[in-house]
Amino acid sequence: PQRSLTDERWKYIRTTKPELFDLTADPHERTNLAETLPEQLAAMERRLTEMEAGMTARAALDVQLSERE
Repeated sequence: PQRSLTDERWKYIRTTKPELFDLTADPHERTNLAETLPEQLAAMERRLTEMEAGMTARAALDVQLSERE
């Protein structure tokens, strides 16, 4: 699954090709800095991994929607 972490300045998206954006300099997320800032990418990945370690996995409820919903 795709995961992401955002703080005051950075937005990190964990995908098959990681994405890292400097929201201060690039608020429209046009320039992926993942390859040019590997240390920042690694720091965001560590933070996301730490957050996930503290979470409890739960199964989703089976929900039936009507045609209108």
